[in-house]
Amino acid sequence: MTMATKRQRRRREKLQRHEYELVEVDEQGRERAIKPDNKQEGSRPGKLVDHRGRVIPEPSWNRALKRGLIFAPILGILIFAMGGNISTPAKILNVLVLLLIFLPMTYFMDRVLYNRVLKRQQGQRKR
Repeated sequence: MTMATKRQRRRREKLQRHEYELVEVDEQGRERAIKPDNKQEGSRPGKLVDHRGRVIPEPSWNRALKRGLIFAPILGILIFAMGGNISTPAKILNVLVLLLIFLPMTYFMDRVLYNRVLKRQQGQRKR
């Protein structure tokens, strides 16, 4: 068994510092502990969950395309505002080239995040 690094110990202490207990107050004003939904890693079968309890969806090109549709108008406005005296077809081509860079990059970042959380979960299950 290896010793945790200083960074790992600090992170663990921080997570423990921020834990809280759910309580319910009855008619007499007494607090009663409620069992929380177990949102810890590995508690949702078939779902990948990060340390905050959020489900990490599997990377997909569909989601990357949706992000591209959101950012395309923003890129277009920026290119048209800062384009100077470049022709309109050239500005549209610039937006398309930026989207061709943006789409694979967002998919790749989703893949990296998913694999990182997956690897962390598998490492915790071995303990």
